[in-house]
Amino acid sequence: MLKELKIGNESHWRELTDSILKGDVIPVIGPEFLAANAIPLNEKDEPDYDVINGWVNPQTAIIELLKHECGISDDITSFSELLWHDKFPNNYRRAIHELIKALLNPNRGELRFIPSNLLIRLLRVCQSRFIITTSFMPLIEEAMEQEWGRGNVRVMNFSNDPERTDDLMESDDIQIPTVYHMFGELDARAGSYAVSDSDMLAFCRAWLTRPPKTLAGVLGGKYLLMLGNNYSDWLCRFVWYSLKTELNKKPNGMLVESNADDSLMQFMNRIETFTHQNPEAVVSELEKRVEKERKKREANKFKSTPKEETDVFISYSRRDHEVVEKLYTLLTNRKLRVWYDRESLECGEHFEKEIYEAIKKTRLFVTLFTKNITEEANDAHLYRAEWNAGIERKRRLARNFIWPICERGFDFYSSNIPKEMKNLNAREYGNDEELSKFADEIYEYLMRTSR
Repeated sequence: MLKELKIGNESHWRELTDSILKGDVIPVIGPEFLAANAIPLNEKDEPDYDVINGWVNPQTAIIELLKHECGISDDITSFSELLWHDKFPNNYRRAIHELIKALLNPNRGELRFIPSNLLIRLLRVCQSRFIITTSFMPLIEEAMEQEWGRGNVRVMNFSNDPERTDDLMESDDIQIPTVYHMFGELDARAGSYAVSDSDMLAFCRAWLTRPPKTLAGVLGGKYLLMLGNNYSDWLCRFVWYSLKTELNKKPNGMLVESNADDSLMQFMNRIETFTHQNPEAVVSELEKRVEKERKKREANKFKSTPKEETDVFISYSRRDHEVVEKLYTLLTNRKLRVWYDRESLECGEHFEKEIYEAIKKTRLFVTLFTKNITEEANDAHLYRAEWNAGIERKRRLARNFIWPICERGFDFYSSNIPKEMKNLNAREYGNDEELSKFADEIYEYLMRTSR
């Protein structure tokens, strides 16, 4: 299968891999991709049907649970079919949103779900901070917290009620780990999330008339990776158009659907969207390609100015490279994108221009001060050009940008460094544990703020 993936699609794979490494991929994850392990909350009263065992589409498991309770044996695959079955009670139909929420209540419900390994692998390889889901299930939040830490993942949703719809405050908010429910999130209120066909049509109309404007503007320039929605042809086209209002605008994206109609696949190919029907094979191929490309870029990334945005730029004396290597490892282990120059560059107009461009593309400017800075006071060093560029950048920003850190014993406030930096609160370190705490502080700040 992996051999087949490469035939005729090499340019598509390169575009997707490059978009992942740039941080430009937005996964759009549907119910079929959320196949999860369904576990009865009350083991003694385990229901007597097979769907409860193993990895299943969680929405399918809920349908089976309701079918079992109502004594329905027909082959039903959607909530709409279930709701209008002649054996489905009218009071259940009227309160379906409340009923589903009650079934999934972690304290009193009947089922809980564990995110699938395939979902975890996808999030890990894509490293996307912003995820869109067309499901009301909270599984992606749980999976995201495994990657970014509990309490660090924001949940937003689109709603039929304009007062309840969430949007980004500004475009850079997409850097904050977020799960965005396109068709509402789990709630007890009627119509608060899409269950039936009529719910879905109401959400579709709302998306057309009042989309979240800031988010919609950002998505136009991102690569969409749409997996596991398996909607009917018209609905899948609508969802894609809602997210990518300029269908042929690059970068476009990829559609991965196991049961997609031929007509849908032909349409997506006509608008230059990469398509495939095997999610497992796609994730495996991405893991291989992204890892290979990351290693290649890791070997070369410090030889020139970064071409994409970074989270942290580190300025330092080359004599402190061992400390910086430790800090770099601590930050990248927290999934932050870090750039610093490993080469021994000389000062000059060309390099100062490159450094200034690099600092403009970063969210935080971290500068390391040690006794070596004092000893090199009369020498020409590139880090002084970096200081000046960082100070100039800070003047243009209304937020915390420069984060100085100094070794214990360094006289930060009496040293021969720019006064603009002396006005800042410098962190101290004396051992690896304190360096790790500094990395935690940076990570937590970046997780709760935008650039």
